[in-house]
Amino acid sequence: MRDSAHCGNLMSIDLSKNEIVFGPEHMEALSGVLREKNSTLERIKLSHNQLGDEMLTAMMPSVTQSCLTHIYMNDCRLTIRGLAAFFQYLTGNYSVSVVSLKNNDFSMPDLSNINSFLTFKEVKDVDHYISEFLSSNQCLKELHLDNSTLYDRVCRAIGRGLNINRNLTVLSVSHNLLTDECIEGLFQGIIGS
Repeated sequence: MRDSAHCGNLMSIDLSKNEIVFGPEHMEALSGVLREKNSTLERIKLSHNQLGDEMLTAMMPSVTQSCLTHIYMNDCRLTIRGLAAFFQYLTGNYSVSVVSLKNNDFSMPDLSNINSFLTFKEVKDVDHYISEFLSSNQCLKELHLDNSTLYDRVCRAIGRGLNINRNLTVLSVSHNLLTDECIEGLFQGIIGS
């Protein structure tokens, strides 16, 4: 039987800028650390590794059971599908206050392309999960989505979530080539229209 206080006083893990591919065995080990019952772990930095959508989705149930307050997954080869899973699992989470998902590719796939990896229903789900996460997570203070090829629907979903979430203090979406329509949706959410 493992000691439930195995993590001791560890508050932060920074695995950034390594060449970790995150196979299933690595993800299981990381998930075990996140699930520790008496863990003091508050921050996890996985930026600049090859996490990908599949491993992110495998890790998220453990994240929801953790006491993490800060999550950094910048440049982790995440797509819009990973973004949807991230927000779906964190909806209703009451500990995460800082999320940074910079430098990932959350662009909208061409749904007219038969080989597109997202269905129309999945695109609607992405919008729903983003909006629901922001609406329900009143602990979130910072959301960083810089240089992530955001598209207008995602920005409108963020705007809808911000219409309810009044605790967010930092929203960073720089370097995304946002359109006027997107900015209008964000501002409407901010002012509560």
